[in-house]
Amino acid sequence: MFKSGKSRSDSPSTDTYIGPGSAFEGRLASNGSIRIEGRVSGSVHSKGDVTIGEQGVVEADIKAHNVIIAGTVSGNVHATGKLTIKPKGSLTGDILTALLEINEGARYEGTSRMIPASGASQARDGDKPADRKKEGEKREEPPRREEQQRQDKRTG
Repeated sequence: MFKSGKSRSDSPSTDTYIGPGSAFEGRLASNGSIRIEGRVSGSVHSKGDVTIGEQGVVEADIKAHNVIIAGTVSGNVHATGKLTIKPKGSLTGDILTALLEINEGARYEGTSRMIPASGASQARDGDKPADRKKEGEKREEPPRREEQQRQDKRTG
């Protein structure tokens, strides 16, 4: 009896399910995965994954590792992993994610911003302006050589 209770508390995640015909209003938070087939309004936060089924209607900001939208979402989505909008899915809101997949037939209206998947990516992103300057300098050199060749032909 105690072992079954202990093993449940040792479990790193708890799955949450909002079924069809169910409605939830407020802040929905979970350490595990969340699946929504009903209506949710407020906010949704998960350390795991959030899936909005085809019958799901969400009017909330969502923050999770991976987010899959097959239903309707009105709100901003922050996926630290991957955001997928399925063919029947609809999202009206802004996206912040490391990976983005929008399937053919999906609806999306808003702005999107990509975030690095790891800290190493941030360091590389910081080097890009310097790399652009080097590329720009290299592009400027050939026209100067051509101008010098033209001047040499004129004077020679």
